[in-house]
Amino acid sequence: MVRLTTEKTWYRVLQITGEDGSTCLHNLVWYGQTQVIKLITEPLTAQHLIHLLRITDEFGRTPLQLAEYHKGQVAAELLRDYQSSY
Repeated sequence: MVRLTTEKTWYRVLQITGEDGSTCLHNLVWYGQTQVIKLITEPLTAQHLIHLLRITDEFGRTPLQLAEYHKGQVAAELLRDYQSSY
């Protein structure tokens, strides 16, 4: 699916939030799915990726904060690398 859509469409899909305000990125962090995080963020521009990293859930947590708070140490390192790259 990632490869079948334009970057702009994919970015819009990744912004969709659930009832708790979490995005797909929040959920992937929660479950420690770093390989999937890499796959879905690969086609994004730096501007879009930074925006996704700043979206907060209903508790005011960004995906990085969620990763740091829970067991997602590898995910936290990956997201920190993304933020420092841009």
